[in-house]
Amino acid sequence: MVLDELQPITKAAAIELQRACPWVVYTSGKRSWMDQARAMAQNTMKDRQWVGKVYKREPELQAWLNANPNVIDLEGIENGLYFTLMGYAKGVLDRFAHPAGRAFDLQEPYPQWQDATATKIKSLAGLELFLRGEAGLPIWHCQFKEC
Repeated sequence: MVLDELQPITKAAAIELQRACPWVVYTSGKRSWMDQARAMAQNTMKDRQWVGKVYKREPELQAWLNANPNVIDLEGIENGLYFTLMGYAKGVLDRFAHPAGRAFDLQEPYPQWQDATATKIKSLAGLELFLRGEAGLPIWHCQFKEC
């Protein structure tokens, strides 16, 4: 993860978390829109309803998947989600935390470190949303409010 590309509050939180919990493994930070579509597609390959569960405020993404049941390869799903994303107005796109540099994901810690990690995450300044697993996947999502 390139910390330099995160927004200041999010970057400071990532650094603080790494110092307090050196076992943390970051899996993503700021993403391009194509990277966002790819991450969404990878999760969709595991669960075709994943996008609808995670992005409830953007039903067009799940609607595209539902309208294209024969698109089952990663590249096809990625492209479909990308072009759907690119059809959104800026105000909607601003809600996506990873492309805005307001979020990072981490690999679910080993069981013996989960409680300590979760406690530290919950104490981070600016924390807006913390998910211990995204729609059943072992990904911890940390999203921040940049004031």
